[in-house]
Amino acid sequence: MKILFFGSSDFSVPFIEAINNSGHTITLVLTSGDKAKGRGKIISPNPVKLCAQKLCLDFIEDDDFSRQTVEKLAATDFDCLVVVSFGRMIPKEVLDITGSCTINVHPSLLPKYRGPSPITTALLNGDTETGISLIKIKQKFDTGDIYSQIKFDISKNDNRDLLEEKVIKLGAPSLISLLNNYESMSLGARPQSELGVSYTKIFTKEDCKIDWTKGADEIFNKIRAFSSAPGSTALRKGKYLKILKARVVELPQYSKNGIIKEGQDKDNTVNTGQNNDDSLYAGKGKDEIIHSGQSNDGIINARQNKDVAFHAGQIIMAEKTGLLVACGSSIFKPGAKTTLTALSLLVIKPQGKGEMHFNDFINGYRIKPGDSFEQ
Repeated sequence: MKILFFGSSDFSVPFIEAINNSGHTITLVLTSGDKAKGRGKIISPNPVKLCAQKLCLDFIEDDDFSRQTVEKLAATDFDCLVVVSFGRMIPKEVLDITGSCTINVHPSLLPKYRGPSPITTALLNGDTETGISLIKIKQKFDTGDIYSQIKFDISKNDNRDLLEEKVIKLGAPSLISLLNNYESMSLGARPQSELGVSYTKIFTKEDCKIDWTKGADEIFNKIRAFSSAPGSTALRKGKYLKILKARVVELPQYSKNGIIKEGQDKDNTVNTGQNNDDSLYAGKGKDEIIHSGQSNDGIINARQNKDVAFHAGQIIMAEKTGLLVACGSSIFKPGAKTTLTALSLLVIKPQGKGEMHFNDFINGYRIKPGDSFEQ
């Protein structure tokens, strides 16, 4: 088939490459114009333009479907329009040109998560499964009939980058299969259900800010959703830093073995030591809330003062076995018999610096228990 392709992001590129390698022909690519990027606001081409140039494909840069662009589309010889991560409404006059042979690759199980950010939204909501929908294109976003859907699990270790990789790995072959068998699959396209419809939004810098009064699971999901870029942000001493990787841990203050467990997987413990004595654990003695087996320097001795408690955003532990931050309304309090949750920060990017392991962050910024992130 001869393909007209619309796309504008990194996510679009593997689909262009898959079509180009499949025996089908891309006759024209439509993408957005060059944009200012980075701290220096340097004008840069988008990934789709770079891919089209690399593959020697004819392309148009256009941000508003100018009259010249519409005329070029009308004059182009193609059999099918394929749209992947284009990010703009396609006007009726263009859909009149493309006709009924259209395919949109959408990374969710429609009608759930229509709109611009289905992958990020699924992670923010803590979903355990998602999918890919290949649909016809209508003028109203993501409402077209469904050719096919693929469902797959979201791992607790998936962030946005990893989830995008899963979608591409499954979605690109599915698109090629549809193009190879378009006539028969088109006849079987079904309307979307009117039940379970939801819409996503375009996220802003404000959405990326961490609110430490939220629960550890909710903050963990935010970190996954916005990693590796733009990153979830936290404020410390008036400067923003990005939390790029973390895990939820449980703090059982009264338990037999006292192992601090990862909150979402009972079989996983946070154990960075060389032997069992090096685990993070809640001490059995009255004066031992949490300590590392390697030295007494890691003891957080909150029992010495019955009024001591860690509030949301305050650092509970800062040592080579972990950097733990209190989260939510259930504060870490001496004498409490409930199991509380906290966030273990793993990879951090301070403002103006590169990514660093939590140990380097602790040492470089002299982090200690009792320090706080600001709200």
